[in-house]
Amino acid sequence: MSPEWIEKQNERYRYVTEYNRDDAIDWLNSYYEHDEDNRDLVIDAANVIRELLEEANRNSQERFSREQPVYMVFVPHTPDCYYLRFEYGLMISKDKEIAGLAYSNFINVSDIKRESNLVDCLFTMAEIKYWGLEDCNRVQIEW
Repeated sequence: MSPEWIEKQNERYRYVTEYNRDDAIDWLNSYYEHDEDNRDLVIDAANVIRELLEEANRNSQERFSREQPVYMVFVPHTPDCYYLRFEYGLMISKDKEIAGLAYSNFINVSDIKRESNLVDCLFTMAEIKYWGLEDCNRVQIEW
């Protein structure tokens, strides 16, 4: 599959976490190897993956489209480090690009270049409480 096709999928399913998107695309790519042998198998696999990604995308998008605010949560005493959700829990990501944003009142989405990956670093208040991040510096995201 071409890089353009992968980029298009990443934009289409931008609310699906990146590791799930990559796994789905890799899974689909493995079926394309059988394109000559069994075209129906490839079409069925593509339809299943598309449905799964669309459902995951819809569910995640609802999380960000509700009226409740979402926050970027920064690691205490390290303004260029923030929490990031990944497959097995939380991890810390370091990014000099957002170092000055840690002590803002709001972060405008356009201030962050990787808008399509925001799904992994945004938390609702319920998620902040769930992960025990209440004492961390958090900045509300403005869309």
